[in-house]
Amino acid sequence: MAFFGVMEYKLKGEPLPEGVAFDVDGNPTTDAAKALDGSVSTFAAHKGFGLSLLVQLLGGPFTDAAYIGLNKEKGAGTFVLAIDPGLLVGKEAFLKGADELVQTVTAAKPLDGQKVMLPGERGDELAQKAVDNNEIDIADAIWQELCNFVDS
Repeated sequence: MAFFGVMEYKLKGEPLPEGVAFDVDGNPTTDAAKALDGSVSTFAAHKGFGLSLLVQLLGGPFTDAAYIGLNKEKGAGTFVLAIDPGLLVGKEAFLKGADELVQTVTAAKPLDGQKVMLPGERGDELAQKAVDNNEIDIADAIWQELCNFVDS
C-alpha cells in the first residue's frame, strides 16, 4: 500500500487491511497512525523489497530529497526515467511486445467478484464516475483536512 493509501485510512479512522503494515517495533498493525511511524509490507517478499528500495533510492537520495522519514526538510523528490525503446529492440518490436503483454494480462481469469485491471484503470473509472455524476466522492475527514489546509 502506498503512503497516501495509509494516510487515507488514518484520516477516515478506518483500520488497515490485515498484513499490510507494521508498527515501529515491527509488530503487525491495522492502525494507520502506527503504520506511519513504522512501515508497510512490500509485495512479492524479497523481490518487492528490492524494487521498493530502488524506488526509494531514485526518489530520495538520487534527487537529494526526503526518504523513509529522513531529511524531511528537503521535501518529496521526483524522478523521471525516459527510455527510447528504439535504442534497444526497436520501436515496433517494443510496441508489439507491449500490446501482447497487456492482452495477456487483461485476458486472465479474474478472481470471483473482481476484475483484472491495469495500473491507472481504477483511477480512470473513478474520474469518469465523478464526471458522470458531477461530483467527487470524498470522505468527510479528508474533506475537513483539505478545508483546514486551505484556511491555514
